[in-house]
Parts: sequence; structure tokens; C-alpha cells
Amino acid sequence: MRRILAILAVAGLAGCGSFPEVDAAMRARDHSTSYPELLPLEQVTGDETAFRLDAQSADQLQARARALRARAAALRARPLDEA
Repeated sequence: MRRILAILAVAGLAGCGSFPEVDAAMRARDHSTSYPELLPLEQVTGDETAFRLDAQSADQLQARARALRARAAALRARPLDEA
């Protein structure tokens, strides 16, 4: 029980620290911009028939997976640049 209280106390004190990078980023933020406009869900999702599965869906998905695996293999084979 004492361990849990000690851990909670340390975690609570860690939250009281100052973070200059965050403070600087908040000061540099452009406050003249507004929040994005909220849209109805129907308007965001668009045409629901565009996401329906059909007879070719499995083949298209497998082809995409093969292409992504080939791309990943090509990226793994490429030497990393040392910076």
C-alpha cells in the first residue's frame, strides 16, 4: 500500500514540472486561426456505396497486400544513409 502511495506521490509531483518547449510552442501558436467547422456525419462519410465489398474486393485486397509487401521488401533491402 505504501509503495502505491509513494508511486502516486512521485507521479503527481512529476506533473508539477515546467516544460519550456511546450510553453514556447504555445506562445508561438497562431491564435488568430479558428477551430475547424463541424459537419454532419452524413456529409463527412459521403457515398456509402463506395465502401461496399463486391466480388473483386478480395482479389483487389490481395493484390494490394502483395504490392505493399514488395515495397516493404525493397525498402528493407535499401541501405540506410548514415547522418
